[in-house]
Amino acid sequence: MSNVYPNWYGYLQFLQAQVGLPPQVLSPNLFTSILVDANGNPVIDANGNWISTSGAWGIVTDSGGNNLVDSSGNPVTGSVPYQWVLASFLIAIDLVNCDLPCGMYAFAVYNLAADRLINISPDQTGQSYWQELRKNFKIYDVSVGVAASGSDQGTAVSILNPEMMQHLTLFDLQTLKTPYGRAYMGMAQNYGPNIWGLS
Repeated sequence: MSNVYPNWYGYLQFLQAQVGLPPQVLSPNLFTSILVDANGNPVIDANGNWISTSGAWGIVTDSGGNNLVDSSGNPVTGSVPYQWVLASFLIAIDLVNCDLPCGMYAFAVYNLAADRLINISPDQTGQSYWQELRKNFKIYDVSVGVAASGSDQGTAVSILNPEMMQHLTLFDLQTLKTPYGRAYMGMAQNYGPNIWGLS
């Protein structure tokens, strides 16, 4: 992450380097901005120019920067996974408190965005990467609190939960399921209850 403020390129680097997302689970054009077909070949317009994606929601443009439209006059957009990656980034930008120190703010945004991406991103046709990741992290298992003790016939164990654990929202509990969500929650908690929502 070369920049201390969160940015799109930094988030894509984080997804590749820290989260370890293989490029094939994302839309093929996400890291290059050139729209490619199923075989990985650049898509060209009627004039023979490469078509690229740009704009806030992956609006497809020709090499002259003109938006391509379908027969109904609606803008042609990039693939759905691209939109989910962007949506997760924008959600995190909105939710993370920008009063965190610069470098920590960017890292908090990237971690929360990765957590949200794991929670919401659909798989591309013929893939099950996100589905398997959600299964491994038990994303769809209900979690209505943090266990304080457990026992069976011969043994028992308990842990002391900090007071802040009693005030977690359902969103907070969901965020604790992934390592990226936990990293975000740890950073947010370090800056007190007013930073991360507890009162």
